[in-house]
Amino acid sequence: MTKAKVPFGVAAVVLAVLTLAVFYVLQDYGPASAIRRFHAALATGDVAALQQVIDSPVKSLVDDPQQKFLIGYVKQFVDHGIQPQVARMDRQPGSVRVAVVYTLQNHDRYAIVWIVDKKGPLWKINIKLTAAILKDTLLQ
Repeated sequence: MTKAKVPFGVAAVVLAVLTLAVFYVLQDYGPASAIRRFHAALATGDVAALQQVIDSPVKSLVDDPQQKFLIGYVKQFVDHGIQPQVARMDRQPGSVRVAVVYTLQNHDRYAIVWIVDKKGPLWKINIKLTAAILKDTLLQ
């Protein structure tokens, strides 16, 4: 009885496809992904996508002055093509504080601390708390 041999190249290809599939599935999971998707939705004006990543109704982004300010503040970066970069993540049970840095072309840096909460299997931005932290930060 002879053993069937799997060529090394086939095994490598199968492993590579499996690895890429896992990364593809997990790309939209986690607190940093929620922030990335928020920025993408803001850039395209996709209200449905925005609603998927925030914990409040989208209407609150217009009605609440702090949340409206947060949207306007972040939209400036988005409109200029400035990519958010995660600088730090502080995890607590069910919630993560994510420090995001925006670097301008002249190398000036601005930071926002985003609060992202786990809501069942999903991560959602706590937009009200994030807006309050931004306001407090800018008033210092």
